[in-house]
Amino acid sequence: MENKPKAKNVKLRIFSIIIALIICVIGISFAYFELTKPTNKKNINVSSGSLDVTFNTTSSINDSNAELDEVSQNTFTVTNNSNRSMDYDINLVSINLDSKLRNSDFKWELLNGTTSVGSGTGTDINDKSSIKLNENTQSLDSTKSASYTFKVWLANNASSDQSGLYEGSFKSNIQVVAKSK
Repeated sequence: MENKPKAKNVKLRIFSIIIALIICVIGISFAYFELTKPTNKKNINVSSGSLDVTFNTTSSINDSNAELDEVSQNTFTVTNNSNRSMDYDINLVSINLDSKLRNSDFKWELLNGTTSVGSGTGTDINDKSSIKLNENTQSLDSTKSASYTFKVWLANNASSDQSGLYEGSFKSNIQVVAKSK
């Protein structure tokens, strides 16, 4: 009598395994045929935009031994080569600003053509390794270009002793970063 409950238990296990295998075969077959069946769906195209940046000088800024009212500038052009409008920011990265210049007499400005899109001083940069130069996100329509000038200089401030500012150095790179809309 003891063999009958064991035989029932074995039969139940075999039956459960067979049902599980049938379910697996049906599931795999359905997935295969669903994946390979021909459809009338249209092709899906994914495209991304392209911004080209052309530096008239270089993306690097290296201004050492600053003089009062002497302007150092870098010019560059951003071109949208895509078929849609693109947004972007312009950053100053890998900043190395001498502690002598971390004050309000060290000035910077970013111009789009002749329009200022951002400006600040050495106190804005302070000890940061990167900053966003443009106050508002820039945008370019398809196949359009924008010309920028980044300027740095020491403002002549007659009311303070600026002799400590001389021979200060500023090094950095300009970076354009596209943003998704």
